[in-house]
Amino acid sequence: MANIGFIGLGNLGLTLASSLLAVGHVVSGYDLREMARSRLGTAGGRACSDIPSAIADADFVFTCLPDAAAVRSVWTDGPENVRALKRSAILVDCSVMGIEETRSLAAALETAGFTFLDAPVLGDARDARARLITFAVGGSLAAFSEAKPILEDMGERVVYVGKSGLGQAAVLCTQLMMVVNLLGAAEAFALGERLGLGAEKLFEIASLSSGASWSLVERCPQSGLVPDAPSNNMYQGGLAAGMILDRMRLLEAAGQKADARTPLTTQAVDLYAEFKDTKDPRLDFSAIIQLLRRR
Repeated sequence: MANIGFIGLGNLGLTLASSLLAVGHVVSGYDLREMARSRLGTAGGRACSDIPSAIADADFVFTCLPDAAAVRSVWTDGPENVRALKRSAILVDCSVMGIEETRSLAAALETAGFTFLDAPVLGDARDARARLITFAVGGSLAAFSEAKPILEDMGERVVYVGKSGLGQAAVLCTQLMMVVNLLGAAEAFALGERLGLGAEKLFEIASLSSGASWSLVERCPQSGLVPDAPSNNMYQGGLAAGMILDRMRLLEAAGQKADARTPLTTQAVDLYAEFKDTKDPRLDFSAIIQLLRRR
């Protein structure tokens, strides 16, 4: 069993840390919020009042934070945190913060003599509780080999995708597919409604044919069809529309840097930006159907 430091104890981070505790790892954790730290203590972990205390003896240090600025604040804006690390520690970031930001951070940490992996997560806290998430891991193969057993204690699939930053690329591109499928489903239900087609009949046909996708059968934007979908709970929970906008913007920027055509990414950015300006961006991304219905 390993000594693990965990920084960022939100819904996903706390669930991941709890999975590590459940199989016998020693987990010390830190979060800005006292309540989050308290929950880690309740789960059997060691709640720390600062980052150096959480990571001082760690073999692996995980960060699970909302954005690049938060991750940078830990490693590049907090020299006392880096000084607290063991030289042999492997740093694993489970955040989604963009390809170039990840490569820049990896280079800075590697220059300082540390090993860094980007391992963003596909799935949400509910998936993590069931250990149904996927980690897409970028960085050195040697570091991946060491970290893989720990990642397997939290997720169903752990996939090595190549050099630093490609974990981010894999997750963002996969989420693009999810978003495009969801937008297609939302537009189809909104259009079907205008045409007089019953939502139940459309779902019955689409879910059993070429129209089927995860976005349709798990995150159906039309309420009343998939019991556990956020659409049946006034679009509460799930993946926030504002977060999806941020991630599509990261992917759009990466596409521009790579001189790639990304018309569907741009359309997704435009639609979710409009949603954010007119609706509650905390709602699940399937709530985009509300925007499409009023056009």
